[in-house]
Amino acid sequence: MRLVEAFESSESIIALLSADDGRFLDVNPAFVTVTGYSREQVIGRIPIDVGLWTDLEFRAQLWESLRAERRVVGAPALISCADGRVLTGRLHIEMLPGSEGSRLFCLLQILPENYQSIVDMRRESLYRDLFLSASEGIYRSLPDGGFLDVNPAMARILGYDSPAELLLELSVRARDIYVDQERDGLDHATLLAQERIDQVRVQVYRRDRSSIWVSENARVIRDATGKPIFFEGSLEDITAQVQAEQALKQSQSLYQVLLDNTRDGVFLIQRGVVRFANRAMAEMLGYEPADLVGRPYMELIDEGDAPAQELRKRQRESGSRDLQMYELQMVRKDGRRILCEVRADAVDYKGDIASTGTLRDVTEERKQQRALVQAERRYRELFQDSPVGLFRSGLGGEIVEVNGALATMLGFKSPEELKARFTNMLDVYADPSERQLLVERAMRDGAFNHYETRVHDAEGKERWISTNVRLTRDENNEP
Repeated sequence: MRLVEAFESSESIIALLSADDGRFLDVNPAFVTVTGYSREQVIGRIPIDVGLWTDLEFRAQLWESLRAERRVVGAPALISCADGRVLTGRLHIEMLPGSEGSRLFCLLQILPENYQSIVDMRRESLYRDLFLSASEGIYRSLPDGGFLDVNPAMARILGYDSPAELLLELSVRARDIYVDQERDGLDHATLLAQERIDQVRVQVYRRDRSSIWVSENARVIRDATGKPIFFEGSLEDITAQVQAEQALKQSQSLYQVLLDNTRDGVFLIQRGVVRFANRAMAEMLGYEPADLVGRPYMELIDEGDAPAQELRKRQRESGSRDLQMYELQMVRKDGRRILCEVRADAVDYKGDIASTGTLRDVTEERKQQRALVQAERRYRELFQDSPVGLFRSGLGGEIVEVNGALATMLGFKSPEELKARFTNMLDVYADPSERQLLVERAMRDGAFNHYETRVHDAEGKERWISTNVRLTRDENNEP
């Protein structure tokens, strides 16, 4: 059964040719009807001999494609008919192997005479569909006039209910939408000079006179003489993006101010290398910030604290995100050691884990704390070991503490026994009203010495003692 018999009813031209010499082996009825050549005129002949086409270059291109790809798909072709008509079509060829040699199965689709107009209409329809459904605003306007056409997105971006409403209100001067008219003048000049502008950020007015940020693209369309006849362009509402960028910029500026003015060192360390250090940290260690960046962090650590710091480094680099808080000795540029309090959190930096945090020089603070502890210890030793009876009491008379000498003086075995018997100095004085007089004098004079008075001892007897009194005040200067 011949292959073309399956296509006897096809309206497309179908022919079977020999792949060896390109001669017609068979054609379908549509071939005869459309071209006007009978089967007898073509069978056994090649197309160029029949006169189907006279372009030798086209013939060579077909054979080149068949040798390279073993097929031809949609090749534009001009077919000369028996009556002299020239038809436009698209040629498809498949090479079919067979026992009697390879064959070329050819199918030619004849295009209508108004094909180009149809294609243009389809393109225009497709363009219009894209124009109407686009999410960005698209417009066409006169160089010094109003809008000629806008899509629904353009109307929506500018706050209008429909394109027609926008065109009605902005039919005289489209450039009135720009907030900064001076900037618009410069962009307008650039557009005319360079034929286009791309992704220009500008503020435009909406219908209610509120302003938004847009990104604009535009190009100039000119006539045959080079005169601009209209502009085509698009607007994309980027208000949210601009606001986010402004907020980020403000946040970064604030962060930078904090970095520059904080007294604590701020750092970013990754894989043992300093990636960032603020000025406070640099000054703390006697460097310029640029001198610290890129420096191995362990070079700044005293050798005595290096093993513990190396362990923290390994923990972080193995993925630990635990907060690290510690103190260690750091080495300044001049070789001096300072004690630093460090707080380091995990952070992702350029795709890898790192440590960022603060560093504070606590050398003097710890020195003062040690001095205070030592002073407190010395005071406690003096208070407890003094041969003179000592006590501290509140303004109301409540006993805060007494030493062993006072307890012994009043016949008690220990300070605890005295405080268990007397909870208030009013109980100690033989004349409780005398306590108030002593307080008033201390408030007036701050201190006085060798005041003789009578007190009760452990047996309830009265004893004469000489006392020295001093008023102490708190950090708010309150007694």
